[in-house]
Amino acid sequence: MVSQLGKGTAEIACRYLKDERWYVVRNVCAVLADLKDPDMATHITPALQHPDARVQQAAVKALTKSRAPGRAAALASCLEKLAPNTLDETLDELMFMKDPDSITGLEEFIFDARANPAATRKAVQALACIPGDDALRALDRLCGREQLDMSIRRLALSAISRSQSPFATSLLEELSGVPGPLASEARSELNKRSARG
Repeated sequence: MVSQLGKGTAEIACRYLKDERWYVVRNVCAVLADLKDPDMATHITPALQHPDARVQQAAVKALTKSRAPGRAAALASCLEKLAPNTLDETLDELMFMKDPDSITGLEEFIFDARANPAATRKAVQALACIPGDDALRALDRLCGREQLDMSIRRLALSAISRSQSPFATSLLEELSGVPGPLASEARSELNKRSARG
């Protein structure tokens, strides 16, 4: 019924995103999705950061259902605030979206020392799904981040290795010349590429 009230309804609904009752905020997420609010990605951010996991889950579902512009960036920017089950679901969604707008948020989440290892690996996989040089640059930065666990850095290197683009080859060449444990693995991948012609 609320979705049929017309212009200005989204603005009214957004006020309830600050309500203290979790179930009110959860319901407003569904209302915003039904309204096809064009600014949904901006409006729903407080619900993505809500302390109640049920609200977060409703916000993620509403945002992905809405197909609103900027939804990938909004989801990625809130990853560290999400409850474990919602986080896993959101990373799956970002993997499916393959949206370059999520690169910054994914990279920040991976760099965050508080993230659990399984979620961090999944975030690297989501980053690896994104086509283009910007995602490859982000993966390259992960390879060079010494504070990260070596398994995460290797996963990033593996993702670069899977790309057959000339830019990926140039990144591997750079990595092969940087002192450290990944250099020999980058050289090995370059040798395989040369053998394939």
